[in-house]
Amino acid sequence: MKKIGNVIVSSPNYKIEDCYNKFLTLSNVDNGLPTIIIGLENAKKYIDGFSIFKREYWNNMLWWTFSKLEKRSDYDKDIQKFYEVCINNIINNIKYYNININELTYCKIKKLIKYIKNNYKKKYFIDNNKFVFIYDIEKTKNIYGISLNTCVFYGISKEKILKLIASNSKNEQIKNFYEIPNKVRRMVNDEIPNEMFLLEYFI
Repeated sequence: MKKIGNVIVSSPNYKIEDCYNKFLTLSNVDNGLPTIIIGLENAKKYIDGFSIFKREYWNNMLWWTFSKLEKRSDYDKDIQKFYEVCINNIINNIKYYNININELTYCKIKKLIKYIKNNYKKKYFIDNNKFVFIYDIEKTKNIYGISLNTCVFYGISKEKILKLIASNSKNEQIKNFYEIPNKVRRMVNDEIPNEMFLLEYFI
């Protein structure tokens, strides 16, 4: 499971959700992920220009909240908001491209076929036999979408496209997104590119 954020705590026994990295200091955190500091004294210790009236710093990448024992209601509210910040930080990095079959030249179609057959790891998801999404997890990190219905309209068989994708052992099919918590799926409106990108954070 990849982590969605960092949590700074005062004790190694402090329990946090598995989706976070846990640290005792601010010095070793993954700076590419949002970080939240638990506890008022911890926040005063680590945040330059600290104000009790301000919860986020560093362009929304550093947060603080009271511990459960200090103010449970504030803790619950802030942790939920921080969770949403972490999810948004992930999906903001998604690059999705819709491939318009009707705009592809013969040369570009050959290039697309070569891409599907290449040796880089990819994951794909078939949406109701109408659309296929391909996530290039190894090279570009981009997600591409192809309308199977549009392919049929232009005389290209759905079955041939899906067979071509499945014939490459480097292409792994995603059957569903049940591993992603329902609250996260609702947060991203069940949008498939978002779910494809998020899946590796919850398996």
